[in-house]
Amino acid sequence: MPPLEVSEEVPKQIVEMIRIAQAEVVAANREAMPRNNKYTVWYFGDQRKVGWCSNFVSWCANEAGLPLLKMKKGKEEIVPMPDDAVFATNEAKVPNTYVAYEQAGRITDIPRPGYEVVYGVIGSTPYTHVALVESVVDLGGGEYELTTLEGNVGNTCKRFCFRYTLNPKRKHRNFLAVPAGEQTRDDAQYKLHSDNWYITGFGQTWK
Repeated sequence: MPPLEVSEEVPKQIVEMIRIAQAEVVAANREAMPRNNKYTVWYFGDQRKVGWCSNFVSWCANEAGLPLLKMKKGKEEIVPMPDDAVFATNEAKVPNTYVAYEQAGRITDIPRPGYEVVYGVIGSTPYTHVALVESVVDLGGGEYELTTLEGNVGNTCKRFCFRYTLNPKRKHRNFLAVPAGEQTRDDAQYKLHSDNWYITGFGQTWK
């Protein structure tokens, strides 16, 4: 596996989480996995069959030794995380993942390696899928090229490469395909998950 190229400012635990997720993508080899797998069994402690994108990211974070945060419910006190805190969420549902970061004061529209990306569906829900940002290239003008490591896509783990813009020409159309002539990786999927998906925001595992 090639070395992970990230800036020195990325915390070591975050780098380790990304490396673990990379290894899981390689091990999966795009082969179908059951909806009850090691990620769901780790989270639930049983054999229930569920969507497991959030479980995949939380499992990788746990393996890297990151503290795991749960969404506050009811009258539980909500305390924003300090700027130097490094953590990930531990939720089975995508909306709860987003809310946990929101409660911690850790939602942003600027991607960085190790952040959790939350996808939405135009005309439906803003919380349909979650993944881990592997790398970010700032293309300037509010446009970025991202690679992500994702579980529960096509019943397996995959790497995706796409463009993301802060200035979409139409509302929610911030999730773009990499031009065909610039698709250089053979270990990443360039076809978008869906033409109707967009990026809702990023959970900041570190700042």
